[in-house]
Amino acid sequence: MILPWNSLMISGLARAYIVFREAESLEIGIKTTDFILKHQFVDSRLDRLNYDQELGIIAQSEEYGL
Repeated sequence: MILPWNSLMISGLARAYIVFREAESLEIGIKTTDFILKHQFVDSRLDRLNYDQELGIIAQSEEYGL
């Protein structure tokens, strides 16, 4: 899971929900957000990569703004 790409996807899903009111868009966005918070937010910091539950590079400052 690559944090910046998935953050952009979450943003797109939220916008799609606002426009089309399709619950599936909202549900996928929430599930992805939950995954990031549970698996990539560790010790009060975000990790940029998560492959097979192995955390990788620490997130850069711009990724906190996504």
